[in-house]
Amino acid sequence: MLRYAARTDPGFVLLADAGTARARKREFIVEVRFATEAGELQTPEGRVQVQAGDAIVRDDKGRQWRVSRHHFEAKYERLDGERFRSRRIEVHARQQDEAFEVLLADHHSLLRGAAGDWLVDYGDGSLGVVADSAFASSYDLLD
Repeated sequence: MLRYAARTDPGFVLLADAGTARARKREFIVEVRFATEAGELQTPEGRVQVQAGDAIVRDDKGRQWRVSRHHFEAKYERLDGERFRSRRIEVHARQQDEAFEVLLADHHSLLRGAAGDWLVDYGDGSLGVVADSAFASSYDLLD
């Protein structure tokens, strides 16, 4: 099984890898709550460690994910209350042809992707696993 690891320093991890495409995240409205204490969040891709101050983001389909407080403001803008809009950020992404894992920058949280899922590199050192159906509804390929 392929394994990737996020970094703590900014920059694209997948910059020169074959099969990597540029994509842009679409704007969409999400609900956000900020964790008041450390804990865990179960996502379809795996159990993720949450620190106080991290954002727990929920889309209109009920999917939830964590965004570290350090990266949140670059990715979302507040509309009102708990409603935020995702920013149209450019990412690098590669659709995987076999199962894979991503170790997040906290060195504890491990996400798992299946063949056909996308490995997404956000350019800030963070990586993510996005199911193919979620990728198709959330990103536009630029290449």
